[in-house]
Amino acid sequence: MNRIFSLTKENRFAILVFTSLLVIVVGTYYQLFSTFYQQDEWLALGRMMIEPVFAYFSHFSLLALIGGGARFISYPLQYIMYRAAPFQIVQFAFFSIVFHFLNTALFYLLAKEMTKSRFIAVISGLFFATASIGSQAVTWNSASVPTLLSTFFLFLSLILYFRSIEKPTKKLFYTSVALGIVSFLFKESTYFIFILLPLVSYLFSKENNSFLSIVHKHRILVGYGTVSILAKLANLFFVYQGETTGFVTRNSYPLFRLASHFILYPVEAFSQIFIHPTALWSISNFLGMTNYQRLWDTEQAIVAVQTIGGELVSWIFSTAFIAFFCLLYVCSKQYRKVLMFSLVFFVLSFMAYAPLDKTNAYLESRYYYVGVSAMAIIVGISMYVLRNWATEKLKISYSSASFIGLLFIIIFSYFQIQHIHTLLEKDIQIAHERKQFLSMLNTAVPVLPESPIFYLDGSHDYYVAHNKAPFQQGTGYTLMVWYYKSGKIPANFLQEPFLWDITSEGYKQTQGKGFGYFHDMNNLKESLKSNQLPLTAIVGLYYDSENKRLINITEQVRNEIIKDDSSDSTL
Repeated sequence: MNRIFSLTKENRFAILVFTSLLVIVVGTYYQLFSTFYQQDEWLALGRMMIEPVFAYFSHFSLLALIGGGARFISYPLQYIMYRAAPFQIVQFAFFSIVFHFLNTALFYLLAKEMTKSRFIAVISGLFFATASIGSQAVTWNSASVPTLLSTFFLFLSLILYFRSIEKPTKKLFYTSVALGIVSFLFKESTYFIFILLPLVSYLFSKENNSFLSIVHKHRILVGYGTVSILAKLANLFFVYQGETTGFVTRNSYPLFRLASHFILYPVEAFSQIFIHPTALWSISNFLGMTNYQRLWDTEQAIVAVQTIGGELVSWIFSTAFIAFFCLLYVCSKQYRKVLMFSLVFFVLSFMAYAPLDKTNAYLESRYYYVGVSAMAIIVGISMYVLRNWATEKLKISYSSASFIGLLFIIIFSYFQIQHIHTLLEKDIQIAHERKQFLSMLNTAVPVLPESPIFYLDGSHDYYVAHNKAPFQQGTGYTLMVWYYKSGKIPANFLQEPFLWDITSEGYKQTQGKGFGYFHDMNNLKESLKSNQLPLTAIVGLYYDSENKRLINITEQVRNEIIKDDSSDSTL
């Protein structure tokens, strides 16, 4: 008992920190349990419904598998989670909260391992735990499993690597390298582990190693990393060139765009980590109105605000950050190596997304998750330097200066948490309507006819014109996934994926089974005639979005078609 008590007492600070971080993470993301599928989850579930887990890998080229693009360690876990409880969110919410906490705890240990300062580690851990800019990695089911697990093994790899420098053993070294590769295989965006571990050796190793000796020491890691990166680029530029939406290869001058993104994305992210998009848009809008009035009077003003204007403002604030970083580097002799490591870590984490094209000044939120950790260390060291300056120059007591620094980061974290709650509340409102729609769908259409053809009209457009259901993906595909267990939906339609695009409509038939979805009555009529389909296959629905009512209008739709056919016959 005395031994247990002494161990607890010895580690009481760590227990306090981990308990506090757990409370903060749960308090930040507890609303996840009230959310629902957003978009890509429907495609993932649809394909998982129709094929065994290992069939997934047949859809990828050998180059994609070598390059980590298939994420073949993540997929089996996602498969289990989707198949175990289709249309449920609990397992994903629990997973996200647990692993974001574990990542935060590991990151605290990593920061403490690098800096040997509990103060820096606490500040860094709080910043990482509550940063809203990367919250999509936690809140979006399609991203949470690969991103959170990849980050988990990344942090674990780095912790063990730093310990292998302090106490050099082959076991620690090779375990760290293996975990780094595992991190990459969970999600290929952590490719930079192939550069980061050798960099740690160069900066922190007690031995005076040459460049060639470091490369030789990490030959397995560097060799596999080189092959993987070349495979990724070959796959992007040659195998699927122009086929992948959102990548530079879909546009002109792909190599130039790729090279420019290597510079633009990390530099812009310096400021975007701290500035919420709505604040950035406000600044961009003000600058545009005061300097480019003619453009701001046009319909394209909003596009300019969120693209060129947003990037300009990002560069202005990033320039200020770079100046601050240089000052911090000069003032912090003790942590110069850690600062250099964090800077390179940050830059490399965004270079992974250079093949992607942005839709506005910001990348997708989930892409900032790993980069936030590198910035958190810089923030922690900044607070440490300011605390020491305050005690030396302003004669503030050490404890008071520490308290002020901690209070500052707590206030910052509070506003970050509030913003995450605002985002989640919006997601919950959308989720409630979607779940209500699906529940009403079961009541309105409990049994499908053979080769069903859905027609949906409504009082409101969602996201784009003619999309009458509250979903971000094709309503036709959503209906096929929802009714797949009825046995009346062709499996290959889910694999294609037929009717996935949000505006898509149409009818297809295969092996005696068919399915159709329409939002345009004329197109429905034409399809019925051209495919010689019976009226009994039609399922008509009307969604009253104001009153949240789904009405079965099958008889009205069939009667209208009969009426039109009679008119045509008379003519």
